[in-house]
Amino acid sequence: MKIKTGVIGFGFIGSVHAKNILESGDMELCAIIENKSGDIFSALPAGNLGSQNIPIEQLRSVPVFKSLDECLCKVSLQAVVIAVPLFMHYKTAKEALQKGLHVFLEKPFCSTVSECGELIDLSVRQKLLLMIGHVIRFDSAWSYLAQSIKNGRYGALKYLSLTRITGEPDWGAWNRPEKKQIYGRALIDLLIHDIDFALYCLGEPSEIRCNEHHDEYWDLTFVYKDSDLHVNVRGGFLYPHTVFSSDFAADFSDGSLRYSTWQGQTIYSADSKGVQYLPVNGNGYVNELSYFADCITHGNQPDKCMPKDSLRVIEVIEKIAGN
Repeated sequence: MKIKTGVIGFGFIGSVHAKNILESGDMELCAIIENKSGDIFSALPAGNLGSQNIPIEQLRSVPVFKSLDECLCKVSLQAVVIAVPLFMHYKTAKEALQKGLHVFLEKPFCSTVSECGELIDLSVRQKLLLMIGHVIRFDSAWSYLAQSIKNGRYGALKYLSLTRITGEPDWGAWNRPEKKQIYGRALIDLLIHDIDFALYCLGEPSEIRCNEHHDEYWDLTFVYKDSDLHVNVRGGFLYPHTVFSSDFAADFSDGSLRYSTWQGQTIYSADSKGVQYLPVNGNGYVNELSYFADCITHGNQPDKCMPKDSLRVIEVIEKIAGN
């Protein structure tokens, strides 16, 4: 039986999640909760991923409510996918958990570590699933890199470069100057993907160096002294409408891996046998929601993306921003 799900927040990423729920074999889109006035389906922002082929006419058949209270008076839900601006994460997720709903919360977790901790404690008390949407953990290319690091397919990792660049958001609530600063800007909204990935694969660095910070651009080095491993995380927001790109370059003792969103769905692998072209398939957003639904169905914790890990990445970002 499909998990009866509502989407809270119907901007760019909310519409992407709604689309994927419609196409899911694991979840049923029963409601959209959005307090904007007017036709919420017209002029949806394109975001930084380009066209996602959002099925607007199909979504128009889904009941729309102004609040979660209004929704639950008319629709029975088991879970919600929350895709509201960061400053609303804590309040919205807390309300959903208090009402007995499993919660998938789009990254970043919350604005502060204390808010993250409160939500984790509440989910435990309510015996409900709480999972934060760190999508690249579920993306095929990044999953292959993570597996290669952990299983030693190419030997020991010697160096890792992670880059992520896009235009500064100019849609939705990002256009409200009084709210911009509390979104956390590029460090917590964009580079959080790569910071989380480094912590996920390699654990705690012994040191984090800020090589450069200019406006919304960061260049960081994670140092792992026990292994002499260095991880470079760089990128940020450039001028609005700058084309999105992310890539990685990993150098191992017995090979290397390269991947870029600008070079299609291919990982370039080099080892003693020469160059291999590895196809990348699937959709990380679909994969993470399917995993979330599977955890609900089987009563499992989201071991691939535990909320304590999502809290830890907020702690690290607070430390970087404070230095």
